[in-house]
Amino acid sequence: MSMIFIGGSREIFELTEPAIARIRPIVVAVHGVLIGDASGADAEAQGLLAGYGYKHVGVFHAAKEPRNDLGDWAAYRIPSPEGARGYWIYAAKDREWRAPILG
Repeated sequence: MSMIFIGGSREIFELTEPAIARIRPIVVAVHGVLIGDASGADAEAQGLLAGYGYKHVGVFHAAKEPRNDLGDWAAYRIPSPEGARGYWIYAAKDREWRAPILG
């Protein structure tokens, strides 16, 4: 199973048809999906995957619990460096997207 990372801007509140069209083959081919927990593109892609009833998803988050985990998938907490603020709270999580192996 290949692992595919899906992510995008928090400013995206609706996936475009080309984005949806690229996610469908991932589901059909039963690839693993790694995704963040942010609002925007992460949450929109999560909603699409949850709508498909897709199970092979891992959600990365920095807080104690994911902000968004719309499919009740495996969640992987990547703690922020001590003293991190703003963008840097989430940067460590974003660098670790390759970490888990999903079954």
